Amino acid sequence: MVVQDIEAMDQSRDRMYQLADDALTLKEAAADADPEFGTWGPFLGALVGIAYSGFVSWQVSSLMEDVPAAVAAHGIRLDACARAYQETDDDIAAQLDIVSSSLDDVAAMVQSQIC
Repeated sequence: MVVQDIEAMDQSRDRMYQLADDALTLKEAAADADPEFGTWGPFLGALVGIAYSGFVSWQVSSLMEDVPAAVAAHGIRLDACARAYQETDDDIAAQLDIVSSSLDDVAAMVQSQIC
């Protein structure tokens, strides 16, 4: 008797790891796309470059820094959850086997008493 779909949880875990890899690629692409301070020239660079590097560039890089690890962490949690469910399902199955065996023994004793 399986209550949880462990295979589906494993597939979700694998997808989370793929998404973490994609997030890492996106993080690297964002870092490559980030313009240098002097990209806009000396005049616009002084106006735009300072504002951009002081806020936008910093925000993007700090936000993107944690995304791959956060997504991978969800994959790790899914894996731990699936393993816990599997262990619980195995424990329940073992206990049900013990109960079934005990019931078979009782049925055999009752059958021998009747005959």
